[in-house]
Amino acid sequence: MTRDPASIDSEYSSYGSKLKNCYYTFGGDNAENTMFSIWPMNTKNSLDLLISVNTDLCQEGVYPENCYNCNFVYFSGDCLDCNFIYDCRNCNDCFGCVNLRNKKYCIFNIQYNKEDYFGKIKEYNLGNKEELRKNKDKLEKLIYTLPVRATRNEHSENVLGNYLIGSKNCFNTNWAMHSDNLNYTDFVMRQKDSYDCTISASSEKIYGTSAVSRNCFNVKFSVYGRDLRDCEYTINCKNCQYCFGCIGLENAKFCIFNKQYTEEEYWKQVDDIKTKMLEDGEYGEFFPLSMSPFPYNASLSNIIYPISKEKVIELGGWWYDEETNIPEGMKLLKIDEIESDIKNITDDILNIGILSERNGKPYRIVKEELEFYRRKNIAIPTLTPYERIIDRFKYVNNFKVFKDKCFKCRAEILSSYATSDGFKPYCDDCYKKEIY
Repeated sequence: MTRDPASIDSEYSSYGSKLKNCYYTFGGDNAENTMFSIWPMNTKNSLDLLISVNTDLCQEGVYPENCYNCNFVYFSGDCLDCNFIYDCRNCNDCFGCVNLRNKKYCIFNIQYNKEDYFGKIKEYNLGNKEELRKNKDKLEKLIYTLPVRATRNEHSENVLGNYLIGSKNCFNTNWAMHSDNLNYTDFVMRQKDSYDCTISASSEKIYGTSAVSRNCFNVKFSVYGRDLRDCEYTINCKNCQYCFGCIGLENAKFCIFNKQYTEEEYWKQVDDIKTKMLEDGEYGEFFPLSMSPFPYNASLSNIIYPISKEKVIELGGWWYDEETNIPEGMKLLKIDEIESDIKNITDDILNIGILSERNGKPYRIVKEELEFYRRKNIAIPTLTPYERIIDRFKYVNNFKVFKDKCFKCRAEILSSYATSDGFKPYCDDCYKKEIY
């Protein structure tokens, strides 16, 4: 597990930068009091998010941006005090709505006046797990009846991929923000002139890397690095330049396999090593799967590119057969054996193992989490944190993009929503004419 030295009280999180009081959080930047989330950026006091930007006091969301006090919010921005919204912009006090722009006081896309809205909204109790489930199902059914954007690229030019924001000349790329000249790249911000890399920010000329981020330049075939320049085949190095095949170095220069060399010796040795690697067909390849410090089924790869245990072992990877370690004497309850409404749940829940309604595995509610649900009047979850993470990835269709036809004009398009699955994908032009 790698952690930024600038992070505080976030021991059960990894890869993030400037995290404070975060728990079960992967990646992100400048996040505080955030739990069970992936890539929260400038996000505070929130739970269960997949990529959030400038968001506060939100529960369950996929790419909320500039949202405050919103729950179950998907691909929406600049929204306030909303619940169950999908692809909405500049809305407040809306419930169960899809594709709205500059609206307030709407319930399942029906307009109300202010008095009627607040009168009717009292009928919805998200603190009750069955009521919550019913409204989430109703939102998902509404999504199928309305147009959806085939891809979610915004303010981008000459791109091929999905979730590309303020970027140009990016191909085979997903989740890139304010980046230029990329290919086969995912989950990056302010990235330039890079190829075949994942999880990076504010770096240039990066090739074949994973989690090499923040002020890196001309780095190849490396993993977990910060402030690197002209390095190759490094692991978990920081503030290094001209290093080859090194692990765990900081503030180093002209090192090979963690051994110090003069500048002249360095270039001679590196030339000899690369020549031999080229002869053996090894140079230019990323580290083999057998070197991964993580089991495949406990990684992001298993969510986006799931393969069998047998295939992982065949490739030389590590598969972890999970063991459930339940403290002696701990009480285990099925979710239907627990009070349905958050207002009836006492602190005793903190000492109980809850069995997921889907896979039967136990999970616990921690104190800060319970306080959040009470504050927001939201029912406790019925699934383990990992199951909830997987469900959020389903909203982005695991980043798949394929050929389809615009539901409106029938032009051939690239889409992450299949007409054959019941969606109505619209090309950008048709979507803007219909919605904006």
